[in-house]
Amino acid sequence: MEINQRIKGIIDYYQLEQQEFAEKIGVSESTISVTVRNIKPVGAKVVFNILREFPDVSCEWLIRGDGEMLLRKSESKQLKEPQSTITQTQYQDLLQRLEKLSNDFDDFRNE
Repeated sequence: MEINQRIKGIIDYYQLEQQEFAEKIGVSESTISVTVRNIKPVGAKVVFNILREFPDVSCEWLIRGDGEMLLRKSESKQLKEPQSTITQTQYQDLLQRLEKLSNDFDDFRNE
């Protein structure tokens, strides 16, 4: 299953319209539409925002397709209770790393 199909699975699981989902993760409805239809590659911002807004969704599953869509309750609870806050610099670093992973994934998919 491709990442666009996994994103569609999240939308379906939470019984959301694409517009509602887009609003929750802070992107346009057209971004979600082209993502779900696999017209454009999924950007790091979309992945990062999905994981932020839906903490029960497994990062491994979303990015790589490994494991189950939802984390076990204990894993999910740990994610909801952050140990500390991050700085803007750390946030930007995480976005850059996620973007690199996304690009690596796209390169791998296009081989």
